[in-house]
Amino acid sequence: MRAAVYVRVSTPKQVHPQTLEQPLERLRDHLREQGLTLEESLIFRDDG
Repeated sequence: MRAAVYVRVSTPKQVHPQTLEQPLERLRDHLREQGLTLEESLIFRDDG
């Protein structure tokens, strides 16, 4: 099974490159726990 994720900034205060990395890392951890890996081509980012 493959997984794709969408991460985005919600507020103007979150418009920092490291801001998206925190939730993305949590998503990667969760997927690993489920036995899945996340391909970089399936990460969709909205940096605001």
